[in-house]
Amino acid sequence: FRGRYLFGGSHSESPPFELTDGGAVQYLGDGLEIESHLDTGLTLSNNVDGISAFAAVSEPKLVDVDPALTLQTTIDSLNSGLGVDLGPVTVTVDDGVNQQTATVNLSGARRIEDVQTRLEAAFAAGPITLTVDVDPATNSGLRLTPSSGTVAVSDIAGSATAAQFGIESGAAAVINGGNLNPQLTLQTELASLNGGAGIGITTGTGLQVTQGDRTVTVDLSSATTIEDVFNALHESGLDLVTEIDPTGRGLVVASRVNGIDFSIGENGGQNATLLGLRTLTETTMLAELDGGLGVPVDDGTPLRIQRRDGTEVEIDLAGSKTVQQVLDAINAVDPGVLVASLNAVGNGITITDDDGVSAGPLIVEDNAVSSALGIAGQENGTNPATPLVGTDQNPQDSPGVFSILVRLEQALRDGDQRELNRLQPLFNEEASRFNTVRGEVGAKLKVLETVANRLADRDVQIQQDLSIEFEADLTEIITQTNNLQIALDATLRIAAQTSQLTLLSYL
Repeated sequence: FRGRYLFGGSHSESPPFELTDGGAVQYLGDGLEIESHLDTGLTLSNNVDGISAFAAVSEPKLVDVDPALTLQTTIDSLNSGLGVDLGPVTVTVDDGVNQQTATVNLSGARRIEDVQTRLEAAFAAGPITLTVDVDPATNSGLRLTPSSGTVAVSDIAGSATAAQFGIESGAAAVINGGNLNPQLTLQTELASLNGGAGIGITTGTGLQVTQGDRTVTVDLSSATTIEDVFNALHESGLDLVTEIDPTGRGLVVASRVNGIDFSIGENGGQNATLLGLRTLTETTMLAELDGGLGVPVDDGTPLRIQRRDGTEVEIDLAGSKTVQQVLDAINAVDPGVLVASLNAVGNGITITDDDGVSAGPLIVEDNAVSSALGIAGQENGTNPATPLVGTDQNPQDSPGVFSILVRLEQALRDGDQRELNRLQPLFNEEASRFNTVRGEVGAKLKVLETVANRLADRDVQIQQDLSIEFEADLTEIITQTNNLQIALDATLRIAAQTSQLTLLSYL
């Protein structure tokens, strides 16, 4: 419209959507809004990005990776991104003989280490020193420890700095501050995630990312921050969206390509899980598997496994809701021998049956349950330690109209009635979502209409005020001018006559 592409976010000068060689639809825009000033203190976005309009990227599940507090944590990331109103705090140390009070101004501090430096420096030359560090018991708050005696911290009048740092306290041997709940930033260190536990060994592991028919291993061995992880993902050559969730609690990695499968799995470690990026985990709901069709565990069909010793077991999964419950049910059959776990590489369920003796085939009967779980099949190797590796039954995709249409076309070409049945309710869901977007646009138009009417009324009032102040009725002005001229002439005549009188005129 008027030379601008409407649905590309901030990329308004180039087409936001492109058809790939494989028949998928790639989104080339972003999720940003372009805002216009409508009035004093009032702005409104004048676009709808492709993500909002057409759900043009996959929808990742948010996982809280619980960043720990470190000395490098920025002040503005504390308290869920609200930060701390920096100002002076009063600190008193007392060992019963010596008492020292200092008012320490924390204004301008950028990181926790700046707070540490200023508080410790205030008592460095005194008989009682103060140590400030991150509480190792929680990794979420500050700890203040005097070299002897007690320490107390309070705010001065009108300030809440100590309270917001969670260190306001009466005299105590040690002050253990409250949870400062830092948000993720691009510079958050990977070692601080998961309460300080980190993301596990990265050398030789990393992430396995699949987009359509491309599978790439993302090396994280040199990554130390969130930004490093995002850079490694972009260097993979896959078309991804990477950002920190608006809540500041987790990472978002999504696919820009509509109509193809997308997944993130492990590459022999725990990096994907501990980054909150793995698309199939123990907590994944069974209802989400198999393209959203779910696993029919309550239909009376058991999971049947022929073990390597030739025996058969039936496992009733009725009532199971999550992948973990399926794993628990299998592992309960012969603990430590018949073992089910998530795939070490990629995604899916792995089953191992190793009693150290039996070497027959390991077979999982193909039925509705095993097929939906992705473990139907057999492993014929003679090494009992060789597992049967299942397939990924929880690939992600955009839920939007382009993805649905791409998959609809393929299902029609293949005559895939099962896929057609799966897609049918998705059209209704997308239509409902799209109507919500239209409603939001309508609300914006209503605001614009209201502002336009107010501006029109204001313009009329301004014109009226200008007319009163600057415009004139010529007839009225001429009449007033003539009257003033007559009055002036009369005044001048009287003045002239009066000026000719002498004293004799009054005798």
